[in-house]
Amino acid sequence: MLFIRYASVSALYAQDPLVTWAWQDQDRLQLAPQASLLSQLAEQLPAALKAALLHRVAIILPSEAVSLYLLDLPQVQKKHWLKAVPYALEEKLAEDVEQLHFSLGAIERDKTVKVSVISKHLLQHCLTQLAHYHFYPLYMVSEVALLPKADAIQQIFREGEKAFIRLAPDSVVTLAQEQVAIALHKLMPPSEANILLSQQIEIVSLPDLCNEFIRQISDRSVLNVLQGHFKQRTQKTASISQLSWRSVAILLILALFIKFSLYAGEALYYGHQANALKEQSEALYRNYFPQTKKIHNVKRELKAKLRQANLGNNQTSFLVLLSKVHQPLTDLTRQNAASLDIQSLDYDQAQGQLRIEVYLPDFPALDTLKKAVEQAGLVMVIDAANQDKDRVKARIKLGAA
Repeated sequence: MLFIRYASVSALYAQDPLVTWAWQDQDRLQLAPQASLLSQLAEQLPAALKAALLHRVAIILPSEAVSLYLLDLPQVQKKHWLKAVPYALEEKLAEDVEQLHFSLGAIERDKTVKVSVISKHLLQHCLTQLAHYHFYPLYMVSEVALLPKADAIQQIFREGEKAFIRLAPDSVVTLAQEQVAIALHKLMPPSEANILLSQQIEIVSLPDLCNEFIRQISDRSVLNVLQGHFKQRTQKTASISQLSWRSVAILLILALFIKFSLYAGEALYYGHQANALKEQSEALYRNYFPQTKKIHNVKRELKAKLRQANLGNNQTSFLVLLSKVHQPLTDLTRQNAASLDIQSLDYDQAQGQLRIEVYLPDFPALDTLKKAVEQAGLVMVIDAANQDKDRVKARIKLGAA
């Protein structure tokens, strides 16, 4: 098994992300000497090892990218669980459930189930990024789900400058190491916080996470993000390889014969349809642009006309979006003692979207902004939102409803 861990949540959005990695050599875990870019890993990995691990890749995601929840089993048939879970969590989620991917873990003894939630766009981007370097993961797991199990219900883990605070079996907070004491005094009574701070902080590293993953695989308790539409289809390949080569050859020849027969019939039909459609398109084009003398390519010439017609409207769209978001931002500044801090503002002409990177006082302020923007008639999508010291840094996209 090859383990690849993204160094940070920002690495998920990088074109060539920084990763740490290790691989399981029989019963031993081999650790790479240092972090490297994903492209460097693809070059450094021996060809024989890469071929052997082609579909035995496990990705460890930063905790900020995946949200974990513990739910009571939905009171519906098992086959409908995955449809029921998003709506059971809807009130706890900042984004629309249609934009999120949900995965279910193993059923616990108390009839509860662990659920992981991640942005569909981010997950697809990550898989496309890995496939570019010929890595096809079979597993994708949050680092929080791989923290070592302990007898203590409450515990603090540290890795470099990052800390994980386990407040309950199903509740883990991730934050910077220097914010641990402040956070604990806000999350619990001072006496309990001081007791927890006095306990020994457990140091975790990539080998600890990998060993916990191996343990979870053995007892089938790993919470794999790659489920449903994103599940890697390696089992089908394995089942085909078990057939005799003669049976496969006969089936392939028969399938090719049928396919080429269908192609021949479809080619004649679609050729006729294409000619008829071309004539209709040219007639419609001349109806709207009667001054046209000769048409070379209807699609290309129509696009040129549309670009000319839309010229000058982009700035208007930009100003409309900006004017509609101005009032919610102003109202939010008045409601909070700490003012908003806009880091960047960018207009995507092709998508008709306004992209803003902003610092807010806290996550509730981000939720308030989203509701206010939607009341103003816009659609707001939160690309990312992370705790940055005493504020929340968010990247949002605004578009017309």
